[in-house]
Amino acid sequence: MIANVRKNFGSLVSDVAPREIINCLAVYLSEFPGITIDYNGTIIDPAEARRRYDDLALDDVELSDGRKVGVKLTVIEWKEPQERALYLCDSSGISLHQVSPGIHAPASISRLI
Repeated sequence: MIANVRKNFGSLVSDVAPREIINCLAVYLSEFPGITIDYNGTIIDPAEARRRYDDLALDDVELSDGRKVGVKLTVIEWKEPQERALYLCDSSGISLHQVSPGIHAPASISRLI
């Protein structure tokens, strides 16, 4: 629990803050549905913000040490327009890095995770 946050951080108390949290934690919250995030009285529920959610299995990737690991691409189409981004996540769905997706698609497809 995080409490007693200084109110002078406009980004933390803005109306879009819960949506930004949904964007960052959508895959994680989908992987662990028993976790609930209450952000200043707003329950963070990525399912309410999604229009579409698809998991695509990709070919395994060989690491520098010779190990092969499975790769999954999750495509999320949001109901509200979002900035397009490609998030590289760990196996728990935690976003580790964000890169420009370089994808030209209709405005309704807004984020790849």
